[in-house]
Amino acid sequence: MSKVSKSIRDKARTSPGSGAQGPRLSSVDSMRGLPRSERPRPKKLVRIGTLNVGSLTGKSREVADLMKRRNIQVLCLQETRWKGAKAREIGEGVKLFYNGEDTRRNGVAVAVADSLKDSVSAVNRVSSRIISVRIDTKEGNWTIISVYAPQAGCPIYEKDEFYLRLDETIRSVPEGDYLTIAGDLNGHVGSERRGLERVHGGKGVGLRNDEGERVLALAIAHDLAVCSTFFAKRKSQKVTYSSGGKGTEIDHVLVRRSSLKTVKDIKVLPGEDLAPQHRPLLADIAIDLPKKSRTRTERRIRWWKLHQSEREHLKEKILEAGLPNPEGPIQQTWSNAVEVILRCAKETLGETRGGFRGDKEAWFWNDEVQRVVRQKKWAYKRWQKTRAPEDLAAYRTSKRLAKAAVAKAKNTEMDALYEKLDSREGEKFVFRLAKAHHRATRDIGVVKSVRNSEGAILRKPGEVRRRWEEYFDGLLNEEFARQNSSQLEATAGPINLWTENEVRRAMGKMKVGKATGPDGVPIEAWKALGGYGVKWLTRFLNTVTAEGRIPDAWRKSTIVPIFKQKGDAMECSNYRGIRLTAHTMKRAAGRLKIERIGPNLTEAVRLHA
Repeated sequence: MSKVSKSIRDKARTSPGSGAQGPRLSSVDSMRGLPRSERPRPKKLVRIGTLNVGSLTGKSREVADLMKRRNIQVLCLQETRWKGAKAREIGEGVKLFYNGEDTRRNGVAVAVADSLKDSVSAVNRVSSRIISVRIDTKEGNWTIISVYAPQAGCPIYEKDEFYLRLDETIRSVPEGDYLTIAGDLNGHVGSERRGLERVHGGKGVGLRNDEGERVLALAIAHDLAVCSTFFAKRKSQKVTYSSGGKGTEIDHVLVRRSSLKTVKDIKVLPGEDLAPQHRPLLADIAIDLPKKSRTRTERRIRWWKLHQSEREHLKEKILEAGLPNPEGPIQQTWSNAVEVILRCAKETLGETRGGFRGDKEAWFWNDEVQRVVRQKKWAYKRWQKTRAPEDLAAYRTSKRLAKAAVAKAKNTEMDALYEKLDSREGEKFVFRLAKAHHRATRDIGVVKSVRNSEGAILRKPGEVRRRWEEYFDGLLNEEFARQNSSQLEATAGPINLWTENEVRRAMGKMKVGKATGPDGVPIEAWKALGGYGVKWLTRFLNTVTAEGRIPDAWRKSTIVPIFKQKGDAMECSNYRGIRLTAHTMKRAAGRLKIERIGPNLTEAVRLHA
């Protein structure tokens, strides 16, 4: 072959050089022949990383900042030294799932970015060295296992137990799941690949040790690929652990060998100072993830501001506007009454803005803390560049000051919180804060995918809604055999009219602060109207009783599925359905019926027993 033809062959491309960067051509419909299908778009790159933090105490907000700056969607953490098994928000929308011992040794975690945290469908806390998180994707499920292997000096039985439990965890992952194992495996896999070509790419660092042999044995047993050994990088982008002037590669990312082609890049970030000796190892993976839908809150009337002065103001507004005649047509009367109450409440109490939820975590992360943390990072980079003793001393000083600044900011915010406790509003604020914190510690928040009756996963919103409708329709409308009791004689004659005393007693027993039904009118509104509200409700309920029918709005309810925090989060049967109904129907009319027929029910139960 001539030199000219060889040169032409080497420069040949299947598409123009600008094709990858240029705009995509739209599909063309030909008038003849079969229609051409649109060219599929490439999958987006998802970044997953691993880092041994040495201790997560005082660093959680820095972890969130690192994930935001480096566009990391999932970050596996080791040696967190946190005790307990919970989840928590750490700022920037990042949710941390962690597991640790009471002795504050070891500890592993998986930090998930805001775009993916609502897609987490399962969390498996195996031990203080192994934790797995399952994420629902467009193509199936993605299982991430964060691991922290025992160090070289640990007893053999501890290493055997770790690899036995890791082997069981990997075997429990369904074959169809995209599997990623990331963590500090404390093993040198080296650069030699002879006989290991399927799992080892030959581009590792240094020599293999006994722990590295264990890592490769695990990879062979489960047909996994050690990703970093398949990418040629300079040494600074390979070394994950540095101490005493020596660098090694002991942190690894493993995927199924059949999925290795989806790993597009993997490298170490040498300039990050979050951990004292380890460096973040990041892998870019081509995988289809669900699109993040920002949570939008609806505008709500501030009923919680209905104190004594506002009560009087609201009552005056409603009396001025006037409620409709309670003895008129039921449907129109109730609709007009709701319209008047809600309009006056909006004018008196105001509404929340609604819109998208922002980041309310990391309340201590103020400008001063951010400035000190930036100084620490600059000092670290300067020392990494010069390796001068004075720069090392400056870095250690900056590190100590940053830790102190975080602690001081937290204490300042807590002092302000304690001062609020002296007031009634402060107590309510603390209860709301505790409730929000409790919600954040749950592993599963919102699951947008469910299984149908045959076990297939539904991801489209329309299909999911229809599945919930089908499930609750079967659950709530199923008839069960029951034994009728006829010991008591039926009461004949017209129903006695409801009295104002009965309505007043029923309203007095109702709790406030409950979620409203579809009509949006809480029981607080009727309590604010005092005697006028009691009189109006009594006449309206008597009209409803006389005509034998209720407003259509009272027939409607909103069913909210609440996860039981156990079992498969995609299984409808693992949810408890909460029905939100109109307060006036449930808490006023319902309470009245119980008060009137309660004694007869007690007698029937006694006779039946």
